[in-house]
Amino acid sequence: MARPDVVCFKVGGERFELSREYLLHDEDSMLYKMVDGTWNTSKDVDGCIIIDRDPIRFRVVSNFLRTRELVLDYGVTADGILQEASFFQLEDLAQAATARADESDELRLLNLYVDERKGKVLYCRGGEGG
Repeated sequence: MARPDVVCFKVGGERFELSREYLLHDEDSMLYKMVDGTWNTSKDVDGCIIIDRDPIRFRVVSNFLRTRELVLDYGVTADGILQEASFFQLEDLAQAATARADESDELRLLNLYVDERKGKVLYCRGGEGG
């Protein structure tokens, strides 16, 4: 029997269960609207809400909803998560993914400086005053 405090999703054929509490954090999100019934959803025979998205990316989204921290799994990019944040209308996740993408751009720039000078570091990103 389904627990009322847990919502089941079937994303790209993979089953996910999330606490209703985490899904109701952002009233403007698609997931909130799916859970509160204002968004028309399709369900499988087990009552799981069907979402046609990448389950690998959705795992990152669901972990963000649980912890409010963005941890990228292997093979998942900040830009990819930004797409998911846009799709699911998750503003906090979009901000976290944008910040992570900006960090990645800075690291790529650092790598370019290192490569151009054959290992000599021309630019080093440091802490305050560094």
